[in-house]
Order: sequence, then C-alpha cells, then structure tokens
Amino acid sequence: MNESYVLGIGSRVRAKYPSYWGEEVKTSENWDEIYKEMDVQVQVDFKIKRTGMDWK
Repeated sequence: MNESYVLGIGSRVRAKYPSYWGEEVKTSENWDEIYKEMDVQVQVDFKIKRTGMDWK
C-alpha cells in the first residue's frame, strides 16, 4: 500500500475540528495511523464551457 499523504486533510481537520483533534487524534503520529484507515469520498461539481471550440 502506498503511504503517501499529499492532501493535507490532517491540517484541515485540526483547524476545523480542534476538539476532535485534541480528544481523539492528539498527535501527528496518531493521525498517520487514523489516515491509513480512512475511507475518503470525493464529490466534484463542474461545468463545461465553450464546447466545440478548437485550440490552434
């Protein structure tokens, strides 16, 4: 399994949910273990503009 961590989710969790971080996570090392087991779901909204245009 690839253990790279490039999304920065831990920083966002720590900033947005400080009580969760302080009570459950506590350290970056604990976060590394929690992150390995996380099920991450991504939702994307997008719009396609100017269909049919050619790049030259």
